[in-house]
Amino acid sequence: MIYLGTFIISTLFSFVSYNNNEIFINNTKKKRIIFSFLAVFSVSLLAGLRSENIGTDVLVYGNTVFYNMTNSTGLISYYFDAIDIFRLEPFYLFINYVVSRFTNTYWIFYFILSFIINSCFYMAAYVLKNKIYPSLSWLIYLLFFYSYTLNIMRQSLATGLMILAISLMIENKIKAAIPFLLLSLLSHYSTGVVAVGLFFVFFLFKKSKNPLKTFGILLMVSLLIVIGIQPISRLLLNINILPQRYSIYFTGERGAGFSLNALILKLPLIFYSVKKINKIKSNDYIFFFFLLMLIFDFLFYQLRIINIVFSRLSFYFGVFQIFSFPYLIKNYVTTVSERKYATIIYISFLTFIWCYQIIYSGVNEIYPYSSIIGW
Repeated sequence: MIYLGTFIISTLFSFVSYNNNEIFINNTKKKRIIFSFLAVFSVSLLAGLRSENIGTDVLVYGNTVFYNMTNSTGLISYYFDAIDIFRLEPFYLFINYVVSRFTNTYWIFYFILSFIINSCFYMAAYVLKNKIYPSLSWLIYLLFFYSYTLNIMRQSLATGLMILAISLMIENKIKAAIPFLLLSLLSHYSTGVVAVGLFFVFFLFKKSKNPLKTFGILLMVSLLIVIGIQPISRLLLNINILPQRYSIYFTGERGAGFSLNALILKLPLIFYSVKKINKIKSNDYIFFFFLLMLIFDFLFYQLRIINIVFSRLSFYFGVFQIFSFPYLIKNYVTTVSERKYATIIYISFLTFIWCYQIIYSGVNEIYPYSSIIGW
């Protein structure tokens, strides 16, 4: 299968780029950059060469916005002339504009967009290379998140920028993080708002003298939000603080039931966190931040009971799983054999989930893969 085959090739490129063993490569900085580029390039090319029927958003707004941009006289004129559905976030439109200045071929645009998104995640793992195993994080990203980048493109761009900003903040590079945080906001407004919120949440953990206590408080606050979001939102609607156009999200029959699948997907991480609970340092704010993101993912996904649209909120929290497992393995597993077996089991689990969701359930509508060059 072309997806899994490309994931393996890309991960091997990433592994070689980080491996200092001379059996693989005399790992100079230049060669490391080349192999990192190949890791990102391989999966980005797969995205660029996909047919128009791979990923629903391609035909919803992707092609239309790009083709309209190729015929526009400028970015600003396009923004003000476009009808609302195609007047999208500025940074996403900016990428469209730049690419449309030298080509009117849509697959080149999708390749460049994918390369930017994938690079954000790859660089985020690189930034945290002293705290996680970057190649393992990259493979988890490919199995867990990459399929979404072929579909919800603006959200994926914003989420990649958000992840890069948070990773820089973890490494105390606040000034470097802020531009990526702003670009996230300008790529997809709702994602950007979540990104700013998570930036603040991580700041609370980082400055806390008792991260475990902070974790408990934030968990209680999130539970209150999930339980009270519907009555609070209706109250805000009734007193006209919240615009009436948002009423469609809180009325009608657009909800879905409670999801156990959301819990099953997190069981390996939950199990391993519990298994290592005695070794977890009470001042390890990075661990408690990742754990809170895992819980947020599950809790906010359940808002689909109100409206299925709310399930996407969990998307922005769940993506931190690309760091959670590598962080646990590197910092709380001391033996090589345990690291090896735990990694094999977890990657096998993710591969099974990927096959079930993508092939059997048709999530993101990207299978079977078809290409503009006949693959």
